[in-house]
Amino acid sequence: YFNLGVYANAADSVALSNVTLGYNWYGAYSANSDSFEMYNSLVGSNPAGGVAVSGGQGAKIIHNDFIANSFSATAAYLVGAVALADADSAYDWVVANNIITSNYYGLDLYTARTVVQKNNLVWGNTTDYINDASADASDVSVDPLFVAGTEGNFKLTVLSPCIDAGNAANSVTADHEGEARPQGAEVDIGMDEYAAS
Repeated sequence: YFNLGVYANAADSVALSNVTLGYNWYGAYSANSDSFEMYNSLVGSNPAGGVAVSGGQGAKIIHNDFIANSFSATAAYLVGAVALADADSAYDWVVANNIITSNYYGLDLYTARTVVQKNNLVWGNTTDYINDASADASDVSVDPLFVAGTEGNFKLTVLSPCIDAGNAANSVTADHEGEARPQGAEVDIGMDEYAAS
C-alpha cells in the first residue's frame, strides 16, 4: 500500500529476485539507474503498473509473473504490467520468459525500440502491447493454466503452455523455489519451473 513498492533513482544497480510486489501504485520503479534486473518474482494488483524502468543503462526482466496490474490507463508514458522508456541502444534491454496476464496494459515500450522481447506469455490483458511494443513470433498468447490462479497459486499445471516454451539464452539457473532450470527440454516461461515428481 505504498506509492512505489521499490524505488530506485540513479542507483549504480538494482537487482530484485524472488520478491512479491503487490498493492502499490507501481510495484517497482527505476529511473536513470545504471542497470535494473528482476527475475523469479510475482508482481500483481498494482493499479498504475507492475514494473517501470526509465532511462539508465539497461534492464533485464526475466522469468516473472505479472498478474492484474494497471487497472485502467491511457497509452501515456510508463503504464502497464511492464513499461520501459528511453532505452539506450548501447546497453542490453531484455524482457523475456515472463507471464503477463490479466493486466489492463501488458507490455509498454515507450521510445524503447531497442528492447529484446522474447518468449513471453501475453494473455487476457485488455490491451497486450502499446506504444512501440508489438508481439514477437516467440510470444505465446494462451491461458497459462496455473494450478489455482484465482486463489494465488501460480504454479504451472502439467498441461501449461509455459512448459518448455522459454528461451535459455535469457534465463537464470533456478526458479523462485530454487528448483533448477531447465527441468525438461527447455526452460519454462514464468517464475515457476514445472518439475515432475
